[in-house]
Amino acid sequence: MGKGRFGKRQKIHSPLTRYPASFLFALQLDMQIKNSFLSVTATSLGGELTSVQLFGQELLYQKEGTWKFQDHILFPLIGPADRYSCKGQIHSTNRHGFARNSDFFPHQKNEEQMSFSLKENTESLRLYPYRFSFIEAFILEEETLLRRYEITNTGDETLPFATGSHPAFYCEFGKAKLTLPEHFLYFTEPLDGSTMKEYPKGGEITLTKDFLLGMDTLILPTPEAPIVLDTGRDIRIEFQYASPYIAIWTPKSDEDAFLCVEPWWGLPQTTKDPDELMGRPFLTQLEPKEKRIIEDRIRFSLL
Repeated sequence: MGKGRFGKRQKIHSPLTRYPASFLFALQLDMQIKNSFLSVTATSLGGELTSVQLFGQELLYQKEGTWKFQDHILFPLIGPADRYSCKGQIHSTNRHGFARNSDFFPHQKNEEQMSFSLKENTESLRLYPYRFSFIEAFILEEETLLRRYEITNTGDETLPFATGSHPAFYCEFGKAKLTLPEHFLYFTEPLDGSTMKEYPKGGEITLTKDFLLGMDTLILPTPEAPIVLDTGRDIRIEFQYASPYIAIWTPKSDEDAFLCVEPWWGLPQTTKDPDELMGRPFLTQLEPKEKRIIEDRIRFSLL
């Protein structure tokens, strides 16, 4: 139990990892789609990517370093989520939300399309007291991987959420090149949602571990032109994102030879935001029965 703002004791709902294993995936199922260019595998545990191969060459990080993941679905929050409130109750869940630890239901469409779905259940309602449908589709379009998200408010009250993804692709630091806008602003830390600075060197930069300027994550409004990664392994990855924000992240350890370029529909809680989700300006709000469809594309090619 915890204290409210006037000394009244409030119930605190604990993180997902403290709930019974029935909320976590009991039987993990992998699905694969492929065409003459790409082979893509994803798992029903979190609806996450586990392999992306271009002409048989693996591009997705395979957990050799310190980060023991490969991808995340970010939902219903982005960033730290150890304290937030809904309808007057304080809650806590995993970083980036509970979807990444949840049991998605797989749907195979055809050889070039697959999808995974998630709905609220008894345990999710204890963490996030809203009814929803979340459908994620992977679709191959020649050398491009299209990732589509369909979020529906199936309840009878406004649904607040953020979403995005977190794929990690191999790159050789010191050799890889990242093409950014010539001039762009990024959010400073601690994140307040408004304070921004100009990045000291735009255009094509050689990737080193200090390109994040000492910050945990480089967050910027999505530029008009795609961000492009030359991985240093004769592979070009073009991130064609339509999200309002992009986050760029890699661990500081030299063991971690990968980069995450993440589409974010929303921001983490800023220093100006309340704990109450309905009061956070960077979350999307869906009215009852309203649906939102969003997409991102990643194009892969040989150099």
